[in-house]
Amino acid sequence: MTPLEWNLTGDIPMLTLKWSEFSILAIVFLFAIVIVFLVATLVPVFQIAGFIHAVSYVHAAGVPYVRREEVLGMAESRDLDAILESLRARGLPDEDITADPAGFRGMLRRWHAREVAALDLVSPAGIQPFIEAIQLQFETETLKGVVLRKHSRAAPEEILTEVVPFGRFDRRMLQRMAEAPGMEGFIEVLSTTPYANVLQEAFPLYSSRWSVTPLLTALDRFMNRVLRTAIGRCGGLVEAPLLLYLETRTDLTNIANAVSARANGITAEEAVDTLVHEGGSLPISLLQRMIDATNPAEGLMLLKDTPYEAFAAKIVEDESDREFISILHAIDQYWLNFAYTLGSRFPLTAGPLLEYLIGLEAGMKNLQVLLTGIARGYGSDRIERLLVTKGVFQ
Repeated sequence: MTPLEWNLTGDIPMLTLKWSEFSILAIVFLFAIVIVFLVATLVPVFQIAGFIHAVSYVHAAGVPYVRREEVLGMAESRDLDAILESLRARGLPDEDITADPAGFRGMLRRWHAREVAALDLVSPAGIQPFIEAIQLQFETETLKGVVLRKHSRAAPEEILTEVVPFGRFDRRMLQRMAEAPGMEGFIEVLSTTPYANVLQEAFPLYSSRWSVTPLLTALDRFMNRVLRTAIGRCGGLVEAPLLLYLETRTDLTNIANAVSARANGITAEEAVDTLVHEGGSLPISLLQRMIDATNPAEGLMLLKDTPYEAFAAKIVEDESDREFISILHAIDQYWLNFAYTLGSRFPLTAGPLLEYLIGLEAGMKNLQVLLTGIARGYGSDRIERLLVTKGVFQ
């Protein structure tokens, strides 16, 4: 009698049951494989689809004021009123300002912040934590402005004139900070903000050295932690470009701090304390050797066999660019060039958005240089040397 005949006669019903269970398990297993395959395939597709609107937005908006011919054309006109009118046509808020560096800085800071907030509104949820974290930079810049002026014992009126209010540090809060007695009183005013503990921890070192560097570094490290936390909340396809952004940003900050130590009269011990220890690719030991170098060129040559080797070698080759200010300018130029590599390397997700954010920052700096230079009567050649523009190789 065959197995089929046994089944038909009911002699061994368990045989049919076992084959039935096996078939069901096989079907369920195959179905699970299909689901896993579809999820693995479609989730990235859906993530990319979520960026279509944001990528289209930044491509349509473009990055103004990073093309050399555009900015130089404005510089050659020497007409501040005409320049401001053209900026208003591009979105600059129509407001009364004083035609001096502080007035220009406040105007451009507000415009910059508004453009970043607009990008946040059109961005998918997967990257919004990062863009929201980026906006905290405007608050930390306000705090740095107050810290520097408190340290120099500036009058409250000077602080209110020179420092740009932003976010939780509106005009009223800025006045309280400006009028607070000394640095310790200023930090007490921040008691309800996340910045109070950050500055309180650095205050003993500030007091013992009578150097503002520990306070400024504390704010830089705080911002670095905020960005790392935000990237962790993003994940997915955007994690790789965001981590690369943070790594390069941290490295360039550390390079700038290392080579500027001697120019700023900071001791080697103090300079080491300015380094951001997390998020970068350059070892702290290498950065310490850069700090100990006898001159900036020697320090830059230590970047051999790092991603920054070619950039550093070019500065060292050009003797006219060995001055500290020129090195900082070269670092800014490298950062802008890096933005375009992000845009081309990750074109369907975060790349174009990061390119836009970095380019927007460079464009605003160019406008500050341009407007301040014209107001002070600088020639076009002097302005040109300070611009950070697209297509300049470093």
